[in-house]
Amino acid sequence: MARSIRVIIVSVAAAMMLVGAGCRLQQGDQFAYPTVGSTATFQAYPHWGIAGTVTVVDAHTLRLDDFSFHGEGLAVDIRLQRGDTRVAVVADLTTKSYDHATVELAIPEDVALTDFNLVTVFCPALSSPVSGAAFK
Repeated sequence: MARSIRVIIVSVAAAMMLVGAGCRLQQGDQFAYPTVGSTATFQAYPHWGIAGTVTVVDAHTLRLDDFSFHGEGLAVDIRLQRGDTRVAVVADLTTKSYDHATVELAIPEDVALTDFNLVTVFCPALSSPVSGAAFK
């Protein structure tokens, strides 16, 4: 009983930190799956300097356009997710900074466009995305 109360308290605290930090990604499968040519915009998160768009170039390539990230603070990566489930990590952003850059990312060979519906900037230390781009 005490352990489940502690788990609930930690989960609520983490959720409150993320909402306060500006991350308002909903979880689940309510987002559309991308198709070639689909574009989504990252949620702006000034504290981390995250901004830009992601475009599906083809079945194996994503392109980040006008992508910015200050590269400071906790380690983060770029993930493909289906709702709140990780499908693949496609880039490690730790110690890298981007200023309105164009970046091409490879979609792993074993991942289809119908396997994911979000591209997130994810912080493993917080166990949560700090920004994300949902396809519509």
